[in-house]
Amino acid sequence: MASRFRNQAKRDTRDIMKDKQEAQRLDRIEREYTWVFLVKKAKDRGKRGDEIYDYIIESSQRTRISVNEKMGIKPK
Repeated sequence: MASRFRNQAKRDTRDIMKDKQEAQRLDRIEREYTWVFLVKKAKDRGKRGDEIYDYIIESSQRTRISVNEKMGIKPK
């Protein structure tokens, strides 16, 4: 499931972060997303029917530009 994939990717990334304090901060302020939360978020963005699932899958594969910049990551 896309939400589990996304949450696992967050956990894996935080586990290998050099800045352990930042990883702990992210754990505190950015909780794992539930399926219900992701469906609501998609609906709030106007998605309906299969668009909801497509949106959740697509968003599970996307990174945040602000985080990439802060960490010095340049996606390919």
